[in-house]
Amino acid sequence: MVNIASSIQLELLDGPLISSSSLVEKKRKKKVDLPPLGICSKKSFSNFLEGPSNQCAVKIAKRIIERPGEEFPLVFFMGKAGLGKTHLLHAIYKELLGRKGLYLGTAKAFLDYFQIKCKNHGFAKFLSDFVANVDVLLLDDIEDAFLSKDFQNDFCHIYNHFNFEGKQIILSGHFSPEDISGVFPKFHSRLNGGLIQELGAMDEELALKYIKQKACEENIPLEEKSLQFILKNSNHDGRSLRSALLKLKASQITQAPQVKKSFPHEVVDSVGAKFKIVSQNIYSNSRKKRFIQARHVSMYLMSKGLGFSFFKIGQMFKRDHTSILYAVAKIEAKIKVDAVFGEEISSACKRVKNKKLPFTFL
Repeated sequence: MVNIASSIQLELLDGPLISSSSLVEKKRKKKVDLPPLGICSKKSFSNFLEGPSNQCAVKIAKRIIERPGEEFPLVFFMGKAGLGKTHLLHAIYKELLGRKGLYLGTAKAFLDYFQIKCKNHGFAKFLSDFVANVDVLLLDDIEDAFLSKDFQNDFCHIYNHFNFEGKQIILSGHFSPEDISGVFPKFHSRLNGGLIQELGAMDEELALKYIKQKACEENIPLEEKSLQFILKNSNHDGRSLRSALLKLKASQITQAPQVKKSFPHEVVDSVGAKFKIVSQNIYSNSRKKRFIQARHVSMYLMSKGLGFSFFKIGQMFKRDHTSILYAVAKIEAKIKVDAVFGEEISSACKRVKNKKLPFTFL
């Protein structure tokens, strides 16, 4: 989430997150409390993939950033789910942040906020405060607002004030106004009076770029045959392609073979079990007596049982070769004065050489 020192806080409403910021260029008549910020930090122009299906929409979006409210006071980005409409709205928001008073949210969240404010303070008060503080209104999934006849009527007043003040409205939705029943004529005319810019389905080249980008972001290993399979068996929209990638990731996890510990580490585990300590203590730098003894025994078995060089043992235990030399010498010295210990270590060495674990020693 993006933090804004000048954001205007109000009570947190239930439902989708929506966002706001105060105008910094000049003092407002009165600050209106807007819902808390909910901008997606990952959605920006820098990672928006362009192609023939969305180039016009991107150009329009960047033009709005240069001259908000001037050339295209109302823009309606239209297209099926997963084609980048929400991404564009968040990218525009981030570019205008700090320059303009902004409101970004879903139409449903705005409708909830609108109804609460109108109930508490009346529409005229809401409209006055909102228009005074917001220069750019960005509403996603605008078709959700079509469900409210009252809102359609009141939105026309919001539009009229924004248009008169030279402010910007940016909407996005899945359908053209003509394709939805129940839209009031004057609401319909406002939408059609703006610029309706469609985002089409990705072509194969753009879909390929999208798959590779998301695979990299999700850290999903992607072979060429898997890439081509997704490309041929998924709709060319972001949601379908990402869903296919996540299914691939899940299959890689569930079908991956269990990684077996290497035998040297199994030897250390066995030593730890006999000393009644966990193997992490053997690898650690702890100076506790029984940890040190278990560490020395493990190093001795690596040297005499597996024939590892001091250098290789040092890499395994993250120590220099002189430490390994010292450990082996300590065990050899104890073997000379403790016959029982010597027999146990000798037996353990034989089992290590024959890769037969666990072994028995005190």
